[in-house]
Amino acid sequence: FTAFSGTLADDGSLKINIELNSVETNIPIRNERMREHMFKLFPNATLTAQVPKTVMELDVGESTALEIKGQLELNTKSQILPIPLQITRLANEQLLATTTQPILLNTVQFGLTDGVKKLQELAGLASIDQTVPVTFNVIFSSAN
Repeated sequence: FTAFSGTLADDGSLKINIELNSVETNIPIRNERMREHMFKLFPNATLTAQVPKTVMELDVGESTALEIKGQLELNTKSQILPIPLQITRLANEQLLATTTQPILLNTVQFGLTDGVKKLQELAGLASIDQTVPVTFNVIFSSAN
């Protein structure tokens, strides 16, 4: 996804809004079909989590590996997901967060089965895996 925004507050509360219509699979026709058949009715997803205080207090150059629990709201469904991260303080006002392993999203749990079946039909495929690996690499910068 190429369009998202979020906040990481001083108390460690994290909220990220993802514009699902910004899906980018590097295959334009697949992007178009996903927008039409999976994300048209509910074009946004929200991830919320709590980042430990120790992470918020990292010094410049310090890094820590941890797993946080994130609540993902997608297609009117909500799931708690383990999110394995490496977090590094880049500068006094920046944190780099990188997944250390893919987050595995099950499309069935988010009510996306019909959309996946439609994509399978349109592409003429025997099957499409219902589990989607997601990784990210983001920098949080202070708004101050």
